[in-house]
Amino acid sequence: MIRRSFFSALLGGATVKGVAAQAPAQSFTMYLPDRIRDDFAVAEGQVSFRTQGPVRSNYVEVYRNGLLQRAGADYTGATVSNPSAYQVTFFTSPLAPLMTGDYVTLFYYR
Repeated sequence: MIRRSFFSALLGGATVKGVAAQAPAQSFTMYLPDRIRDDFAVAEGQVSFRTQGPVRSNYVEVYRNGLLQRAGADYTGATVSNPSAYQVTFFTSPLAPLMTGDYVTLFYYR
């Protein structure tokens, strides 16, 4: 009796020398570091936001009301000491100012 594996069923039950065809064994490891999300409701006059913890490689994705913002065009960012957090400061623009009730989201890796 030949046992059919899931893969041989996908292959239509093809056999090789009386043995059900099987997918080759594969092993791999995917490393996904912890991605952290910090959300802020903008208070009146607030333009700076700081991560809750240290940031790996100074890489931060900044969203304003769900729209990705561009470093150097919409905000500036820098590492601040103690506890080595990352601070984002939005430019004050008369065309698109931060308003009370806007939401700022920071995604970063620890």
